[in-house]
Amino acid sequence: MQLFKKRDIFEVLEELLIKERIAILAGDFNTLGQLVAEKERFASVTEIPKSNDRLAQVKRMADRNQVLLLAASEGIRTVTRLLARNKDSSLFQTYSETGQRQSREHSPHNLTRRV
Repeated sequence: MQLFKKRDIFEVLEELLIKERIAILAGDFNTLGQLVAEKERFASVTEIPKSNDRLAQVKRMADRNQVLLLAASEGIRTVTRLLARNKDSSLFQTYSETGQRQSREHSPHNLTRRV
């Protein structure tokens, strides 16, 4: 007698892809790293049930996550470039109280911290 219902592979994959999507949107890179091992387990699965509808659903979810991952990585690269550019520059951009962009000399002596 089986005590627990054996879970459908598609159900497990969908749950995993939902967790991955949530982690991507939250910027939770630790969880994304943990999910990699779980996803790699499915790469070795050779017997996939013949369910074109379910397979198409899982593929759509995986494709959606791929688009999110690519966008997140592009955002990280952009921020990295901006930080590197600002680090090398003696000027940095800021905004005034009225919202006007202004350049400031990068020096710890001319900044005022307000709380």
